[in-house]
Amino acid sequence: MKYRCWTGTYFWTPQEVVCPNSIQDLKKIILSAKERGLKIRAMGSLHSYNDICATSDIQVNTDKLNKIVSIDRINMTVRVESGIKLKALVKALAKEGLSLPNQGYILKQSVAGATATATHGTGHTGTMSSFIEEIELVDASGETRILNPKMSEHLFSAAVVNLGCLGLIYSITLRCIPLEKLEFTKVKSTLKETLNELPQLLKTYQHFMFAICPYTENTVVARYRKTDQQIRHRWGFILHRTLLRLIGVIGLRVPLPRRLFANRFKTYSNLSHNFLCVDESYRILSPADQGPFVEEEVIIPVEYLGNAIREALALIVQYSENHLIISSLAVRFVGPDRYGYLSPNLHQPVACLTYLSLKKDGLRELFKAFENAM
Repeated sequence: MKYRCWTGTYFWTPQEVVCPNSIQDLKKIILSAKERGLKIRAMGSLHSYNDICATSDIQVNTDKLNKIVSIDRINMTVRVESGIKLKALVKALAKEGLSLPNQGYILKQSVAGATATATHGTGHTGTMSSFIEEIELVDASGETRILNPKMSEHLFSAAVVNLGCLGLIYSITLRCIPLEKLEFTKVKSTLKETLNELPQLLKTYQHFMFAICPYTENTVVARYRKTDQQIRHRWGFILHRTLLRLIGVIGLRVPLPRRLFANRFKTYSNLSHNFLCVDESYRILSPADQGPFVEEEVIIPVEYLGNAIREALALIVQYSENHLIISSLAVRFVGPDRYGYLSPNLHQPVACLTYLSLKKDGLRELFKAFENAM
């Protein structure tokens, strides 16, 4: 069977696909692979923009490792199997009056995949790996390892952002918070105004991000803060996201010249103007749970953000000829992670700049130039 990553930019065919549903299965898979001299790659939802899950040897499909093992209300933690999808987890937690401190921008991912790659949303929290309290994995020798910061900060810091390198994860224990409601607003602005107001915006809102339209320097600012208000405009939020999705599909099917694209973003801005919704956090913190689109993200210290944005916008103009190849430049913010040697925001807050494209080709040179500039 041929597999592909979420964007359809990488394809591969494993020699063997296995679907474990217990920790004993994970041990058997590792010992069998070791005997035969084969390599192993685990996959969750294949939500990657690269070939991190690709293999010609053994592919471990974690879809059957999808259970909530236990919920500890006293310590506010949840222990889950590695393959459970974030969407299923946050819904189950909400029924118990709990939520994760933050979510990724997309909920299709498995918990192990999202934490192993330092998936992040936007806000004062760290990446999703920063919510981990304990990891249970089977290492390359087939031995079970329990890793937490009390036993060894060093080993735990190596494991929380692991890119699938250290073994097959069976379970993860995550820190939770009480379920809360957020007031979500979107407003139109300009890039200059947004950057000038940035320190206050980051201070005022729990979660905050903005999108920039190339060629126009117009921005759409998304703001979230905790509230005790009644839930309202929930269906308006769903309609709002659906309309924006339709705008994106039009851009995907029909290549648009710069002028027409600017008008499309203007429509997007108008739909977002003074939009307000109040709902439970898990419903609105992952607004892009649809796709696929292609993205390239670079993470930098916040103090370099202004110069980085100018460089990024200049590169879009330079590499776009007759038709636009980048839909928008998204800017998000992530607080520091305490653990995770491979975490991009270890011990420091960062800004995340993301090129979002509705095309799948013609991007390699631009993405490389973007990386070099940053």
